Amino acid sequence: MPCQDATSAVPAGTEPVFGDGADLDSYRSLLECLEAVPEPRRRCGIRHNLAVVLAFAVAAVLAGADSVTAISEWAADVPAEVLAAVGAWTDRRGRRVPPSRSTFRRVLRRLVDEAVAAAFGVWLKAQVMAGLADAAAVIVALDGKTV
Repeated sequence: MPCQDATSAVPAGTEPVFGDGADLDSYRSLLECLEAVPEPRRRCGIRHNLAVVLAFAVAAVLAGADSVTAISEWAADVPAEVLAAVGAWTDRRGRRVPPSRSTFRRVLRRLVDEAVAAAFGVWLKAQVMAGLADAAAVIVALDGKTV
């Protein structure tokens, strides 16, 4: 994912599309796979679990986001039930809050790309094996410079 702050690739006014409860189960399975990615941040001051930040980033990119700004804008638009299902951080007022643009930027810069690719591959394989994705239609092209 390119770490850029230019303009969002997601058209203004475009709402993220969320389906039924089965989609929320996919988020949970994605979170489980992303738990294997090593935490690149220092322990002090972490509000959002790494797997949660990565799950938002993966979902946003699958929805068409191609920059950190687009990812953060997409995450800001998710409904409360998705924030709860993913396990987003709860603020002092008891509201679920998605990661900020700066959190996405810091985390995505420091990631071990092989670990993320392996975790995403495990999740994608599970989706194919469960019949939720067509193996013949799953093509993921990754550019090593932008991973």
